[in-house]
Amino acid sequence: MKNVHRRKRIVAGALLSSALAALSVGLSAQANATGPVGPLDWCPGKPLPEPDVHWTMGSCHSYYYVNAGMGNVGDGSLGGTNNIWEGANPPTDRAAGPITHKWCPGQPLPQDGTSADGVPHQVDWDMSVCHTYVGVGYHQGNVGDYVWDLAGGPPPPPPQCPPIAFMCP
Repeated sequence: MKNVHRRKRIVAGALLSSALAALSVGLSAQANATGPVGPLDWCPGKPLPEPDVHWTMGSCHSYYYVNAGMGNVGDGSLGGTNNIWEGANPPTDRAAGPITHKWCPGQPLPQDGTSADGVPHQVDWDMSVCHTYVGVGYHQGNVGDYVWDLAGGPPPPPPQCPPIAFMCP
């Protein structure tokens, strides 16, 4: 009898966990579907909302989370995605084209894949200056397999899907 009660508790716990997970996915999808999230407030002493935010640190700010690449106070550096909008009237659409990132000396290098033995690839650019770059398809980069430095012009278009449908992204 104890075994049956224990199974019921396990099943009930699993169902409750599944329901909570589905609810959280639904809420996050709704936030993305309805546009910007906010306004939120940041004041000195609080952690920055994203690592690439650059604003006056001595005063409070009202901001929104927007689609990646559409922010007005980030530059895509330090692992950020430039998705913070300071002030009123945040954009509601998505960024056109690839999301740009910024790297400067002293920051971790961008990810450029790994070789079969697990050794990370390194980008091949001047390590003494800042670079603005985008991620591209495999073997499409101009400074690495997956990294295109925008100083070399616009990136190539994404690769075309092969004729075999299961190989399409």
